[in-house]
Amino acid sequence: SDAFATGQSVYALELAGYGGAAVERGRAYLLARQEAGGSWRTYRSGQGGAEKGETMWAVLGLVTVDVASIRVEGVADGKHVAGEVQIAV
Repeated sequence: SDAFATGQSVYALELAGYGGAAVERGRAYLLARQEAGGSWRTYRSGQGGAEKGETMWAVLGLVTVDVASIRVEGVADGKHVAGEVQIAV
């Protein structure tokens, strides 16, 4: 396998509503093979296109699974603030 196919598979499975062990294994595979600079480089095209595609799909596979919602109190959308503002997350 590679990050390109694994990212696509994790993305498609999650989008279709199939989570579970297969998605977790795919996610673990992607995390274990990410390079220190943040990319995945199984393909070496010499032009950079394949490398960018592989990283794009790996990221899409990871963010589809790893979504968080955060509630913030003390500020509102579109509100301008100045000075110190107390917020709670």
